[in-house]
Amino acid sequence: MSADECPEFLRPRLRLFLSADIIGSTALKQSRLGALGSTTPSVEASWFTTIQGFYFEAQQIFRSEWERLAQAHDAPDHFGDPPELWKTIGDEVLFTKLLTDHRQAAVTLQCWMRTLVGIRKFLNRDTAGLGVKSTAWLAGFPFRNKEVVLSGDSFSGDAVIEDYYKENGVILNKHYANSKESDVLIDYVGPSIDTGFRLTALSSARKLVVSLELAYILSQTSPVKGGPIDTIRLRYDGQVVLKGVLGGIAYPVFWLDLSENDSAAALEDRLTQADACDRDAIHDFCDAFFAEHKERIFPPFIESPTEVMITDKPAWYQDKHNNLIKNFNDSYAVTPEPEDPGTEPTEEDYQKALEVLRTQFAAKSQRIEEAKNNDTPSA
Repeated sequence: MSADECPEFLRPRLRLFLSADIIGSTALKQSRLGALGSTTPSVEASWFTTIQGFYFEAQQIFRSEWERLAQAHDAPDHFGDPPELWKTIGDEVLFTKLLTDHRQAAVTLQCWMRTLVGIRKFLNRDTAGLGVKSTAWLAGFPFRNKEVVLSGDSFSGDAVIEDYYKENGVILNKHYANSKESDVLIDYVGPSIDTGFRLTALSSARKLVVSLELAYILSQTSPVKGGPIDTIRLRYDGQVVLKGVLGGIAYPVFWLDLSENDSAAALEDRLTQADACDRDAIHDFCDAFFAEHKERIFPPFIESPTEVMITDKPAWYQDKHNNLIKNFNDSYAVTPEPEDPGTEPTEEDYQKALEVLRTQFAAKSQRIEEAKNNDTPSA
């Protein structure tokens, strides 16, 4: 199936997802109420201001770190489009970034890790005991994971939708045709999204847990001296069973260290000689894990003119992708509208047509009469 036949929303995409969650927010919100008549700001105002500020600062700091790094390096392929706010859930804020080059994952994570430092400073500015933890993961679309339209002007409040899959695709196609002017809100669902949220339970103030697919890409990303990519040092905590993930198969847990160089945790690593994993060892392990559990998970790939490192799709992928395209195109097929009959004929048009018919009838009658006289069959 040619690329031209593929609807825009069904083109393969790989997205990076980043979450930041406040540590200690529940205890803050459950603090004792102040005495009646107290002039101290209420507990509600205090925790609400903190959470509202957390949302605002996360976006502002992330944007600032991204712009600062992008302006410092003339390497557009390393950056691509900037990350976007996905949504907020309670005390958690989530961002997403479309990857068109595998190096963009490392660059985005570097900006994100600096963002987390800024968020931590904000949270401790007025309220002691708060912290932030983070998780990062990948999800590929449109196979397995899906984009879901939430709202926008494209929806008609009174419309009866008979085919949600078709309607969702139609709206997404309009969105991708002019995303800058689109008001469509999109959510993301699928097994990779579920896995990411499961991994958040393993994150901590020190450990930025990353998904297996993201660790796989980072293991193939080389640092650039004087460039936007620093050395990525991944740690490994073994395998853990995550409820509902990979059918109960234990999931490998990789993480990035967020601790300061002079922190007790970092100094303890020197005592125990704990160190980051070798990049080649991570890559070999991920390859083996993907191969042994290929029924449930496969290596990520990027379909892009600039990507040369991770481009291989699983052998079965193209056929399944073609079926997705065919199912949508078949459901979207419509009966062509009848041709426009044009304007209503006038009285003069009728008279002209009648005169033509009379002339043709007279000519036909004359030929028949001549045929009879000549005893020959009529035409």
